[in-house]
Amino acid sequence: MGGLGIPNMDNHNKALLGNLVFKASTSHDPWACLLRHQFATSNPTRLRRGSSNWKAITVGMDVWNKGDKWLIGNGESASFWNDHWIGDSPLKCLIQGPLPAQEELRLGSSVLSRQRTWDFSSIPFELPKAIRDSIQGLPIGLRHDIPDSII
Repeated sequence: MGGLGIPNMDNHNKALLGNLVFKASTSHDPWACLLRHQFATSNPTRLRRGSSNWKAITVGMDVWNKGDKWLIGNGESASFWNDHWIGDSPLKCLIQGPLPAQEELRLGSSVLSRQRTWDFSSIPFELPKAIRDSIQGLPIGLRHDIPDSII
């Protein structure tokens, strides 16, 4: 809100664009399939210089990428190191040093216990406490037989 109680329409518009991107990425409607196809076959740099619609969609993508989080179901879709779990960068960018061999392939399912709680004991080094605490605050689905989803 501004000083006179007037809403900041720029932020409101960005939020709506982020919602549009989410709907376009999850919907099976023809318009969403068309957008996904067009974006996947185009150079994203060129899209930023394109029409006002494409520029708006890239703004929405930036907003959505900052706010998207995983809801872990079976843990088989979420890459533990390469996806955005906390913050707006992959988890591997938040640790120091290179990952040990084969760690790049680690899935979210490898850090879930049978009781559906986070268990970091299989990671070959100690994750910083702040990272562990942040991940433990993320939602885990109640069932292990449903796929992961982005919320």
